[in-house]
Amino acid sequence: EVVEFSVRDSGNGVPDEMIERIYEAFYSTKSEGMGIGLKLCRSIVESHHGRMQVHNIYNGEEVVGCCFSFWIPVVSRLKVGDASTGPATEPVTDTERAR
Repeated sequence: EVVEFSVRDSGNGVPDEMIERIYEAFYSTKSEGMGIGLKLCRSIVESHHGRMQVHNIYNGEEVVGCCFSFWIPVVSRLKVGDASTGPATEPVTDTERAR
């Protein structure tokens, strides 16, 4: 189970050459951009065992917008255990793991 969040627009989409680099640190399409926003967002999402992606939305062969989305698992894939009880078998939420 995951929680997914998506933002879609109806603009010109993201050029293919940008999609390849959009999450690189210090890559920006803005003259005053620092290029760390999406890299930072992706790092945060991945630190919670999620994934982030961008793709263009098509109507036939015409680009009619783009979609940025990310998902984060409801239950962490990490297992909690200690030396006295051996390896754990039940996954826990990230909140329980933080405790």
